[in-house]
Amino acid sequence: MLAKVLMKDRRSKELDRESTSKVMKACLESGLLALKAGPYNNVVRLHPYLTIDEKLAGERAVHHG
Repeated sequence: MLAKVLMKDRRSKELDRESTSKVMKACLESGLLALKAGPYNNVVRLHPYLTIDEKLAGERAVHHG
């Protein structure tokens, strides 16, 4: 998971809920799994896909199993 706090201004730390909503809409339209988070809904949490082929998954299971 990756997270990004969106603010209008770093100095004043003014929150940017509007941009957060725009980013969320763009994520939805592009098929990216993301969630709005934080007590003020100005954090975007990205959950990138974990892609792993069956062979590598099997090898890891043997080494760590």
